[in-house]
Amino acid sequence: TTLQATFGVDTIYFTPQQGPEGADGFRFKGFYSVFPILVYSALFHNGIPVLSEPVEDKRKLSSMFQGTLVICGVIFWFLGYFIANLFGDNVEQSANLHWNDYIGGTGHLGRYGWEGTAFWSQTLSIFVVVFPALNCISSFPLNAIVLGNNMMATIYGEDVRNYESNLRLRVAYRLVSTIPPIVGAIFVRELGLITAYAGLFSIATAFVFPPLLYIRSKAISRKAGFGKQTCYENVWASTTWASIIFFCSSVSILYVFLSLIHHGTE
Repeated sequence: TTLQATFGVDTIYFTPQQGPEGADGFRFKGFYSVFPILVYSALFHNGIPVLSEPVEDKRKLSSMFQGTLVICGVIFWFLGYFIANLFGDNVEQSANLHWNDYIGGTGHLGRYGWEGTAFWSQTLSIFVVVFPALNCISSFPLNAIVLGNNMMATIYGEDVRNYESNLRLRVAYRLVSTIPPIVGAIFVRELGLITAYAGLFSIATAFVFPPLLYIRSKAISRKAGFGKQTCYENVWASTTWASIIFFCSSVSILYVFLSLIHHGTE
């Protein structure tokens, strides 16, 4: 529908918009706001062990994950570019909200607004607007269960199995993981603000913790008398590069945080 509205000639697909408004190809002053979201959208390395397990030939994992990143990057760029080009500076922080005004080139302007829109365009409009909320509703309980279980495993350690059979305790931990975000959502409604600050943790997860784990695990391996290199070593896997990544990512977190404090998400 975005391409349809972009290249459609003399046809109105979104009211009251008459056509693509255009947008800058790159605007550095908004980099601090979009960077943590970009990192978050590509954050999947914590699931690599589970995703790798079914693969029979582990030597192909590198090319598989690289291909995944390229495909996702192209799709995200494609969607981001055409949505920004279509709605311009008026694009919503949650772009699906624009589909509330989607008419699909049907209907006509009547006395009380746009009238006579096709049933299929109304159905598509409702689906696009409502789908993200339904998706969150379906995934939120699963995330609460996982977080609750992780907190129990962290607190009780090896004895966690002895406590998992306690229903009240399990429910208590899941409530602890569920209530804070619900309460926070009551007071903070701006999606851009939420994703911007949550994105700071994605930068830490993707670029701060991995190099620290690499440096620490390598030091422990050497102390235990293991070899200096493993089959996974390459020119990019070194203490030097890990230190550089850690430093740059720490600076980027500080830059994004201070920019958000100073400029907000506008």
